[in-house]
Amino acid sequence: DSLAASLTTTRDATGAAQSAADRALAAANLVDQRATAAHEQLRAAAEEAQREHQALEAVQRCQQRADQLITDLKSDLGRVTEDLAASRTSAAAIADRVREEASGAVEA
Repeated sequence: DSLAASLTTTRDATGAAQSAADRALAAANLVDQRATAAHEQLRAAAEEAQREHQALEAVQRCQQRADQLITDLKSDLGRVTEDLAASRTSAAAIADRVREEASGAVEA
């Protein structure tokens, strides 16, 4: 009788231990699933951050190029302004000579 009770107790304890092990395994599987999902989300976020970083670098390169183009255009505009001033001076000198020659021709 004592042996039967001991076997029953052992069987009950084994069943309880198996049940606890099953619950622990299920919990471990759930944790693994959540960890896998979190890992995937982190990977996706890292990829997005990389794309955003690359886009930011591209924008910065475009801004630098635009700044350089503006600098170049300002320089070109300065040269054109100087050339225009020189052309006006030259045109005024030519006009003065033409007037003088015309005036001399009329007097003659």
